Amino acid sequence: MGPLEERGLTRPQGLFVLGYHRIDDSGGHLSVGCDDFEAHLEWLHSAGFQVVDVARPRFPAPGEPPCVAITFDDGYLSVAREAWPRLRARGWPATLYVVPRYLDGRSAFPWEEDAAEERARLVDAALVRRLASEGMTIGSHSMTHRYLPGLDRAEASREIVDSRRALEDLVGVEVATFSYPMGGYNERLRDLVAEAGYATAVTTRRGRNGARDDLLALRRPIVESDPADLARIVKGCYDFLRPFDLWRERRRQRSTRPATRAG
Repeated sequence: MGPLEERGLTRPQGLFVLGYHRIDDSGGHLSVGCDDFEAHLEWLHSAGFQVVDVARPRFPAPGEPPCVAITFDDGYLSVAREAWPRLRARGWPATLYVVPRYLDGRSAFPWEEDAAEERARLVDAALVRRLASEGMTIGSHSMTHRYLPGLDRAEASREIVDSRRALEDLVGVEVATFSYPMGGYNERLRDLVAEAGYATAVTTRRGRNGARDDLLALRRPIVESDPADLARIVKGCYDFLRPFDLWRERRRQRSTRPATRAG
């Protein structure tokens, strides 16, 4: 009996995409502790996962171990300091989704209670270039991190297209993957992402991905700090909440729907 079977898993097929934000010991919202993150990586290793790049995903053949892709939203500095060295030491790929508007080394996101706190600090343009040179995949998280379902088509397209261009100019390589800010996903946005030329895009919906699923709407649960939560995600313990998640997202989108312009 192998490590997966010992944990109640019977070689689950498909691709798991995991979403993180900060890796630090602040205990704040969206933070996963440094030791907890190390425990997550050790669990994935012991369970036999194949770690892949979400920008170039692959799906396991029957009988092969499942695949997992590791991603980070927003571009927090703690990812460069704490997460990437741990991943790089294992030879594992990872993706950092950044927001070009916030790469000046001074700005912080509006929702941070105290922008001066260490946990609020973001990577700057120079560090993004260095991370890309070291092998980290850089993805787009839109130009300004606005809730895209609340924008009209032209505004949403600019967020998606301009961010890709800005990041490609910055890192000098193709930016092939996109993360929908705040999980705001719908078919209209999916089509804009396709038109912009991205190969993959991630949501915040729960569950695993199969080879026939849409690469521009990959399921990607956000992982909590408790290492036991990672095992529950992989086992699908929270998948029963997906209908509620979908209802809640549709309700939010209705409340932020852009006004129809005459003419």
